[in-house]
Amino acid sequence: MGRSGTNQRRDPAPFNRAQVVALSRLCSGKFARAFGRVCWLEARRDHCRKWFQRIDPGTVLGGDVESIPLTADLQYDIARLKTEIKKTQPDVTIVCSPNNPTGCVISDRDLASFLKETPGIVVVDEAYHEFAEHSVVPLLQDHENLVVLRTFSKAMALAALRVGYLLTAPELAREIGKALLPYNLNAFSQTAAEVAVEMYQSELRPLVLKIISERERLFGELSLITGLSPIASRGNFMVVKSGIGPKQVFNELLRRDILVRDVSAYPMLNEYFRASVGTPDENDKLLRALHEICA
Repeated sequence: MGRSGTNQRRDPAPFNRAQVVALSRLCSGKFARAFGRVCWLEARRDHCRKWFQRIDPGTVLGGDVESIPLTADLQYDIARLKTEIKKTQPDVTIVCSPNNPTGCVISDRDLASFLKETPGIVVVDEAYHEFAEHSVVPLLQDHENLVVLRTFSKAMALAALRVGYLLTAPELAREIGKALLPYNLNAFSQTAAEVAVEMYQSELRPLVLKIISERERLFGELSLITGLSPIASRGNFMVVKSGIGPKQVFNELLRRDILVRDVSAYPMLNEYFRASVGTPDENDKLLRALHEICA
């Protein structure tokens, strides 16, 4: 929670560079000549549209981004998504699950239902899937239009090395691979990723479980603070609705050397701030500070 913690990330983009590269291949391979419409499920829809336009020649090729806002309780609006798919017939539909910053996930049943209905590709960003203890990867077996993006930047703690990967049907992977840049992953990053995979169960997985446990504790404790209403999350963070202006909460916490993210500029989140789940001591420090601020 302190300035050395996970809340210090400065890049506000919904994808890290490794995932952007994977997505750009998806949009600039054989699909470039027919690229037309992208459907994006995201609370930060305006921000995502601007970011997607910077990814790659996506919009240069004529891409148009249609955003589907979340429901009032910050969950995925599956009914609205299906309606939008039928109306716009998007080439690519993108879902972040768990979503950042709200932490909601899409169920296998809901995902499978619109995988069957859309004529295009469905991309699921699973950057935080380890903290959700859930993955849509098993659906790959039955849905050739599903693409899953993963990163080593979160649970694997290798953000600075920019390592990510894509999972999809072999035929689609081959087409995407045609846009693969030479030497796209340096030897050091590749070696570090291999070591992270080898030590995940023994070293990293226990840390993930501790974060999940702290997340549930933090949610419960925040719920008891007057004026605060946290939203249950499946990531290593959560958004908190505040009776005090989020910018004021941000500044008050910053004075105490605690950094959270002010997400009040995002659509639907004008009363919220986002807090990452830290160590027990960091979480206790945050809770004490919020008790003081909200008293």
